[in-house]
Amino acid sequence: MDCTGINHVTVLVRDKQRSEKFYVETLGLEPVRLGSSLWIRVGQSFVHVTDSSGEPPVNSFQHLCLEVRGLPAAMKVLAAKGVELFGLDSRLARFPLDPDNLGQNQVFLSDPDGNLIELNDAANSFLHPAVPSSSSTCDL
Repeated sequence: MDCTGINHVTVLVRDKQRSEKFYVETLGLEPVRLGSSLWIRVGQSFVHVTDSSGEPPVNSFQHLCLEVRGLPAAMKVLAAKGVELFGLDSRLARFPLDPDNLGQNQVFLSDPDGNLIELNDAANSFLHPAVPSSSSTCDL
């Protein structure tokens, strides 16, 4: 098998219209409608937003991580929209983050159903560790 990337991940929600408003209007992502299915474009990949596959996870580190260029500016925009931005400690306890702190490499927020979303600065070296190029595909 020659894997070339992640096509999509699915996010479980209770109210698809409310979630679409959040992902599109609050986060500024592009919606893609395929029949009654809602997909959100993130670069070359997608988030499939569905209310037909169970309940959103609670008290879990299960999350979606979005790579963002200019995270400090994005934090200020989100804070101005009333989005709670937070960090997580080793016990997954939340602590508030200051959107004016320009030293942040990552920040967390939740969608309207409590799905955990991580925003990671594109310049963060954690996202781009030095690995041999042959490791970029999953050849099984």
